[in-house]
Amino acid sequence: MYDVDIISNMNDGIPELCDALYRQRVLRARLKPVNEKILLGGALFDAVSERMKWGIRGQFPEFDDSQVHMEFVRRLRLSRRLEQFGE
Repeated sequence: MYDVDIISNMNDGIPELCDALYRQRVLRARLKPVNEKILLGGALFDAVSERMKWGIRGQFPEFDDSQVHMEFVRRLRLSRRLEQFGE
C-alpha cells in the first residue's frame, strides 16, 4: 500500500510545471518566422492525421487502408462542417 501523503506530494507542483512548459512553447512559437510557422502547420496536420487514422484503426480493426482513409475523410469533412456552422 502507498502512503496517501507521499502520493499527494508527488503531484505537488505538476500543474505549475505544465503551465511553465506551455508558456515556453508559446513564447518559442511567437519568435518563429512566418514561413516556418506555415511549414510547421503542414507537419502538424500530417501528424494529427496519422493519429486520427490510428484511432480509426483501433475503433475498426477490420478496416483496410482504403476504408480507414474514407472514414478519415468523412470525419474531416464533418469537422469542417461543424466549424463552418458553429456547432
